[in-house]
Amino acid sequence: MRSPSFPTIPICSQIGHSPLVPIKVESGHRIWCKLEIFNPSGSVKDRLALGALQRAWEQGLVRRSTPVVEASSGSTAIALALLCSQLGLHFRAVIPEGASEERTWTIRAYGGEVETVAESQGMMGAEKRALELADETKGFYVDQFNNENGPKVHHQTACEVHQALPNKQFDAFVSGVGTGGTIVGVHQYLSEKGPNTKVVVARPKDPYHTLHDIGFTPKGFDSHFERYKQSNNTAFQNTFSEIEVTEEQAIHWTYRLWHLGFPVGPASGVNFAAAVALASQYPSSANIVTIFTDRMERYFSTELFETIKQASTKANTTCCGCCICHESLDPH
Repeated sequence: MRSPSFPTIPICSQIGHSPLVPIKVESGHRIWCKLEIFNPSGSVKDRLALGALQRAWEQGLVRRSTPVVEASSGSTAIALALLCSQLGLHFRAVIPEGASEERTWTIRAYGGEVETVAESQGMMGAEKRALELADETKGFYVDQFNNENGPKVHHQTACEVHQALPNKQFDAFVSGVGTGGTIVGVHQYLSEKGPNTKVVVARPKDPYHTLHDIGFTPKGFDSHFERYKQSNNTAFQNTFSEIEVTEEQAIHWTYRLWHLGFPVGPASGVNFAAAVALASQYPSSANIVTIFTDRMERYFSTELFETIKQASTKANTTCCGCCICHESLDPH
């Protein structure tokens, strides 16, 4: 029996193929940044959302009457809410309390429903409730932490980067770990192509207080990344390392990226901070790549914007108060 084709919606053609731009840092290195913030919903999660829905549709798991359910700290749920609104599907998100209000507002603006679990339950509690909800409603549970499309869609991400880099030289890739789909998918692509590229996880050091809502999962959390790392993959073990990033470093680099005109969320600050630290291990000619995962608008109500809110109440001020307004990087 022929598989039903996924509905044609124009917005799907705008997912992926995001710009890759260099930012020159004080050491002389250029950090190449994949601007996933320019996907339709504003984050890298558009790739997963599209891949998961398309595959589920082709397998007959989703139809117009099928509710779509997901546990998410925000970005995956926003991406799914946008696509479900385009497809005429009903979407329900389960989110741990503590996520920024903007995320909930955005999901609801796209017509989705939001249910929260206690912050103390975290993503494990959200996943448990989402699974129950999918069973109760006979819905499709996306299950981003286990959905095989997570890593698969990022083969394309890696391909786009590889093709765009000067001389197609890919020395290192730096990314945080949420589900792990990005970093696993990129490594799988590179392993197939043969470049000896180092894969580096940007890991928050100690619990963040101001940036508690950035979508990173702790070590040992069941995810694509942890399963891949533990699969006795010798090639991965030989090219993998981690860099810890303090909250102060993450905030500092997030602010600096804003002043360069990059409207990023703090997870991108974590990634960029780790990429800058890694650059010291390479010659200035090396191509170090990282990813800007989501947009700043999701964090307006958080402590990250407190200095800017305070500055906006002062008469005749031209500085946001972040103490780096006059520092510069070269966005070229």
